[in-house]
Amino acid sequence: VYRRDLHKAEPGHLDAVLELAGRAYRRPLLKQENAELRGLYARLRQSGLAHEESIRLTIARVFVAAAFLYRSEQVPEGPKAVAVDNHELATRLSYFLWSSAPDAELRQQARAGALEKDKQLLAQVRRMQRHPKIRRLATEFGCQWLQIHDFPVLSLKSEKHYPEFSGLKADMYEESIRFLADAFAEDRSLIEVLDSDHTFVNERLAKFYGIADFKANTS
Repeated sequence: VYRRDLHKAEPGHLDAVLELAGRAYRRPLLKQENAELRGLYARLRQSGLAHEESIRLTIARVFVAAAFLYRSEQVPEGPKAVAVDNHELATRLSYFLWSSAPDAELRQQARAGALEKDKQLLAQVRRMQRHPKIRRLATEFGCQWLQIHDFPVLSLKSEKHYPEFSGLKADMYEESIRFLADAFAEDRSLIEVLDSDHTFVNERLAKFYGIADFKANTS
């Protein structure tokens, strides 16, 4: 019974690989790509490989495909500029804000063609701003913009003149990331980088800054 049920499940495993490929390629599979992956699996089985090994090699094919490795876009013929399609826009948006591929909701909005509408596009931007992944924008964009991306590994300060620095630089870096992530999440003005009246500190930083009434927020 087990072997019979396992055999019946095999087509579903291949369907799951094709669904994975769509997520990896950040768009629906082309008919040619669908046929290629199904054909590869079929050839592997015909060569005598077991189902499990054939599925592994088919997955490997997904992750060495150019569609996964490169964020390519369709180039229209002629000199006239045209807008990117919904899936390309979703990819641009997700890699800018989250440094990763679009999630399920963004992919669904792209499939529905909703990102062409300003209202739906803005709603997705707002949703993504408030997601914890917005920390990646703070790290990958914000810290490079402020030229502090390598702050945790800096060793330029004199330990004689700045003895506290080596023990606090990781906390200071985290402070910057949390401050920027909060600014992006709440859609604050970047002018606040210069004149903000708040920050994010732990007990060590609070003591160093002289914040007497510090209370840790554990929520």
